[in-house]
Amino acid sequence: MTKRKHSPRPPSGNTHRQRSPLRKKPEEKSRIRRFLGGLAWRMMTLVAVFLSGYLVWVDLTVRAKFGSQPWNQSSTATPASARLYARPLALGIGKRLSADEFVEELTLAGYHREERLNRPGSYHRDGQSFSVTRRPFTFWDGQQSPMDRIEVGFRGNRLESLRDHRGKRLVSVRIEPALIGHIYPSHREERVLLALDKFPPRLIDALIAVEDRAFHNHIGISPRAIVRAAYENFKSGATVQGGSTLTQQLVKNYFLAPERTIVRKFHEAVFALILEARYEKDQILVAYLNEIHLGQQGNRAIRGFGSAAYFYFHRPLAELRLSEFALLVGLARGASYYNPRRHPERARGRRDLVIDVMREWGYISEREAITANSEPLGITETPPAGTTPFPAFVELVRKQIAQDYQLKDLQSEGLRVFTTLDIRAQRKLEEAIKRRVFSLEWEKEMPPGQLQAAAIVSEIETGKILALAGGRDPGMPGFNRALHAIRPVGSVLKPAVYLTALEQSHTLTTLVPDDPIRIRQPNGDIWTPKNYDGKIHGDVPLITALANSYNLATVNLGMSIGLPKVLRTLKRLGVARQVPPYPSTLLGAAA
Repeated sequence: MTKRKHSPRPPSGNTHRQRSPLRKKPEEKSRIRRFLGGLAWRMMTLVAVFLSGYLVWVDLTVRAKFGSQPWNQSSTATPASARLYARPLALGIGKRLSADEFVEELTLAGYHREERLNRPGSYHRDGQSFSVTRRPFTFWDGQQSPMDRIEVGFRGNRLESLRDHRGKRLVSVRIEPALIGHIYPSHREERVLLALDKFPPRLIDALIAVEDRAFHNHIGISPRAIVRAAYENFKSGATVQGGSTLTQQLVKNYFLAPERTIVRKFHEAVFALILEARYEKDQILVAYLNEIHLGQQGNRAIRGFGSAAYFYFHRPLAELRLSEFALLVGLARGASYYNPRRHPERARGRRDLVIDVMREWGYISEREAITANSEPLGITETPPAGTTPFPAFVELVRKQIAQDYQLKDLQSEGLRVFTTLDIRAQRKLEEAIKRRVFSLEWEKEMPPGQLQAAAIVSEIETGKILALAGGRDPGMPGFNRALHAIRPVGSVLKPAVYLTALEQSHTLTTLVPDDPIRIRQPNGDIWTPKNYDGKIHGDVPLITALANSYNLATVNLGMSIGLPKVLRTLKRLGVARQVPPYPSTLLGAAA
């Protein structure tokens, strides 16, 4: 009997086929997709919230810092400032003034020696004779000096002749006073800020042609400008054009730290977009012109073309020649790299490139370009010591202004403050301080630079302060010892003693004993003052004792009328500090 082979039985309906472990159920895939989708949505929401917050922060920052500036009320608004002037130089026949002193006065007033007198603020010297082209100026008394030329001649230390350009003899002439500083009460700094219409149009044309040709068309950033700048720079073999827009450069100078990172570049682009969305092109342009970094002096940044004109040329921006403001435009690319005092050849090459770009764009003629390229840099040999050559005196003026005027008064457009500063007296004081301090250090064998000094020069008849020095180097800003150092006042206090006596029964002819006196101090010591000349003068009239500042007479008089009365007189005269009731106070020993 043959066995029959059975074929495999088909699986029954309740038998399940085993799935591969690598395959996932459709339901599981759906759950993963839903999870990932939710995660992506949450991440997108988080990023959107972050970006929204970031954009709000940028917008608030831009409006808070940039929107408060005066040029953002209007592009033609003049930043509120007070201009400080020295007293003017009055010229007249017979005036005691040498030719060299006249040159110093002209230099401090911003005049430059030139062969051709074709612009105001220039002079030509031929020995003892001068031709001077004055600037137009309106003085505090309403009198005006037009822009004209005068001829001045000297003999020795006297002014011998004074004529106008037609040869007519003049009785007197005033040279406009030197501008010694600016005060911006809103942020208490000294700078030269200008409205847009005060910038030379050619300067603006040159700046846009070199730095941002698409300025009036882009939205703050310009990818096309980056590509075009790279092509132009490669083609010319030099940096003739920048990739950053003027708006980005302003953002970098005004809002951001100087480090070069990708994060900062991102911030720069976003700030630029917000700035362009919020403000007009003219407002951005005038801000750039006033804020761009164009130099450095110690820890003081030179910002804006107005400040740079004084820093490099000691002239207002409006008086600069084509070659001079082309140099300033060139510095916008890199003020340190193209520093004309340290790297004159680099600076000249950059300046000439700016001039050539202006010629190519039709802003200047071929002849103007050739003339400008042939001129020297024309910068002053050394920069001014600070924003003002007379920082101690300017601090005194600022202090008095703060006491006598309200902020709204100082914010009047075009406010001018005429001071009593006599520049020649100031220079003589500075020279005397340097000589005396050096002499004392040498005599006492002290290390150089250890001694300090302070001095005030006042006019006898009026009490006007003509000169003031706050330290041994008066041209450097810093601690003003003339105003802030606490020290014994010395004989300055003596008039209070004599005033007290005159208010009692004394007269100018009352005899006062200028005799030795011994006074026991609370600690038991004996105080025995002496006269400066070491002599004893006996009984002298009160006016003689005061005029000669006799110490013994002053102490005898003060002790006879009583220390408390003298101290009350000091308080009435405005001395707020507590003055110790010691006999030595009568000679100014109190600080």
